[in-house]
Amino acid sequence: MPDTKLTQDVRNALTAGRLGHLTTLNPDGSPQVSLVWIGLEGDEVVIAHLMSGRKVTNIARDPRVALTVEAEGTNSASSCRSWLRSTSVPV
Repeated sequence: MPDTKLTQDVRNALTAGRLGHLTTLNPDGSPQVSLVWIGLEGDEVVIAHLMSGRKVTNIARDPRVALTVEAEGTNSASSCRSWLRSTSVPV
């Protein structure tokens, strides 16, 4: 996946204190969605989690994830969406 700089709108959405929806892939390919705390460290999106969850197991096996978060906009359906690749999972 190409490196992409975060726009100010995306930064605002990720640092507004909202929860995000992180989707990982189960071993059978089905989606697993978790409500997660999100934030930024520099240009990296960080997600808080407990170490013993399905999402951690899924990311360790397959680092492809999707993240959505509610964003400011003209209607309640405004959102920030991204398809990401996890770069690390603490063990």
